[in-house]
Parts: sequence; structure tokens; C-alpha cells
Amino acid sequence: MDTRRLVGCLDKHSTEHPCDRKPEWIHLERTLAALAAQNHSVMISDEALSRMKINHDNLQLLHDTLGRHFRVQVAIVYRYYYSWLLSQYNEHYKPLPNRKFYSRWPGDDEGGSYMHPFVDWYARRQAERQHPENYAKAVAKGNYQLAADILDLHPARYLQKMWENYSSSVIIVNMHQEGDVTANFAREALPAPVFDVLVNWNGGKVPGRPNPSLNLDFDMLAVKGREMGLFQKSKRLARRPVAMVLEKVFDKVGVEGAIPFQCLHEFDVTQLLNRSLALERSVFPGQTPTISLERHESDFQQANRTKKFCNLDTEELLATDEVQELLRSLNSVIKD
Repeated sequence: MDTRRLVGCLDKHSTEHPCDRKPEWIHLERTLAALAAQNHSVMISDEALSRMKINHDNLQLLHDTLGRHFRVQVAIVYRYYYSWLLSQYNEHYKPLPNRKFYSRWPGDDEGGSYMHPFVDWYARRQAERQHPENYAKAVAKGNYQLAADILDLHPARYLQKMWENYSSSVIIVNMHQEGDVTANFAREALPAPVFDVLVNWNGGKVPGRPNPSLNLDFDMLAVKGREMGLFQKSKRLARRPVAMVLEKVFDKVGVEGAIPFQCLHEFDVTQLLNRSLALERSVFPGQTPTISLERHESDFQQANRTKKFCNLDTEELLATDEVQELLRSLNSVIKD
């Protein structure tokens, strides 16, 4: 079942373009009916379901369709707010295949877009969430993360409140509890017999699909170096391969002295920690033990120590002869 096609169908659902008349929705109805007739349970999982352009009609259609055949339970995963924010930052700039603007060089010749350090992205995000008028725009674009921020809610709590209007069973699974994340989710979200079958089928392991973050620092370094004219403009020097090679060469050769970073100000770090802890308390009111919050703070401090809220300071790096020479060598590193 292609869940992305279903989400695309729901995105466009309206009186003029009813999703439930589309082939993919008819296929969904038939599949659900057949599985229900065989007394099976069904789990539909796709993070894109959270990014739909939400409105009452498409949520109602989804719940009604599922509810005709099954008792519907909605399961939402909780992640530390600060960790989720870092992930959203990375996801915002990640050069995916359908994002040509982050795979082309910025400038008149290719028209690509710039990536920006976390410090700048965070400041812009803080400004956006201070304006209530941005809420309607965020909802219309399916940006539930910003919508939640504007309402001062954790994204998991925002989704929980939204789905409680359509389902009597909405649970939040804490991904930071002891044990394997995927296994914990499956154990809490699936009926016991289904979970047992899933584990046995996969040799004792619950399948997962990783979505790793990408290092964005070397893209920003490559773009700035190209603008400085440190390596020639050439069709064979595409943006993403240059950033990848630069990362490998940089790691191998290194830079003498301390590597400069551009990081969140100490005040912002403290503010982010306090907000992250407060939102955890709001998601699990009366259920958050002290040890959980202590682990949360410890994980945050580890993230801060390992420069998770930082990016390489490209301006300072490119002021050194060593890094400039490294960029000049790119034409000989990347072959046709």
C-alpha cells in the first residue's frame, strides 16, 4: 500500500476533488475490507500523515474509512523537544532528490538555495512562533511543527489534541524509555498477538527504517568557497558531490589548531533546555518521574558538549590559508 499516494490524495481532498473516489482510496477500502474479513489487525505508519494539509474533512474521511472496518487507535511518538528541533533543522535543509534547490549551486547560473547554520534557523524559528497570525499559514501548509510551537505545545501533544477529535484512543509512545525504540512502539501500539507475530517473523527483531541526519556544514563551506572563487565553476563539480568529498578530505587532512564553531548563545541554550523539559512535563502530566527528567537533561548536556547546536564557522575557516588551499584542490580530487 503506497501511503504517500494516500497522503497526497488526502491533501487534495475537497468537495470538488473527493479523495474517496480516487483509485488509491478505492484500493484502500477494498484492502481494509478483505483484511477485516480475515480478522487481521492493520497498522498504517508514515510520518507524512502528520504533514498533511490538515482540515476537518480529510481527517474525518481517514478516520471514517478505517472505522468502518476496525477499531481505530492513533499512536504518536514522543521525542525530546530539543532533539526533535535538531532533526527538523536537518530535515529542512537535507538535499533530498525532490529538492533541486539544495542540489544546485546558489546564484544566477543554477538558482539553488542557501543552507544556513542552526543558530540562524533557530533565531528565525523563535521569531516565527511569536506571531499568532502564522498559525493559520502553518496549518494550511501542513507544518504542524510550527503550528505546535505557536500554540506552545510539544508536537506530540499537538497531534494528540488534534486526533482526539476523531478517535477515542490516542496514545503517545515515549521513544526515550528503556529498550529498542521500534520494539517499544510496536509493543504499545499493536495488539499483543500481532506484535508476537511481527517479532517471530523477523527473527526476534522489529524492523525499522533509519532516516539519518546529514552533515550540512560542508555544503555551507563548499558554497562559500565557490563564491570566493577558490575552485572553478564546472558541470562536473556538482554541489552535493563537492560537499561529500570536502567532508572526507577535511576529516582526513584536518585543520591545525582548534576548529572554529558557530554555536547557540549560552542564554539560548539554557532557554532551550528549560523549554524542552517543560514540554515533557506537559506531554506526560503527573507521569514524568524525576529520573526521566534527569536523563532528559543529561542527554541535552551531552548534545551541547558534542556541538549538536553548532555548525562549523565557515567565515573563520575560509580565512585560513590551509582551508583555502584545500578548496583549491577540489578540481584535482573530483574526476570526470
